[in-house]
Amino acid sequence: MGYYSDTHRVTHYPDVLAENAANEVTLFKNTGDTAKGFMAMHKDAVADGAIDSKTKELMGAGRIDCHSL
Repeated sequence: MGYYSDTHRVTHYPDVLAENAANEVTLFKNTGDTAKGFMAMHKDAVADGAIDSKTKELMGAGRIDCHSL
């Protein structure tokens, strides 16, 4: 890998994103219907409803930030 510094912060995002995308392709290819179901659930979860999708993103970002302390 080699994309992380000593403090585990990402140092080159394009490489990390490309590696993640390649891993997702392999994962979803090997998990078939399970992956399709997961993606359908994700799509429904982030769709606008009682809470708009932008607010959901901000809530998720806040949760991640609070747990990284």
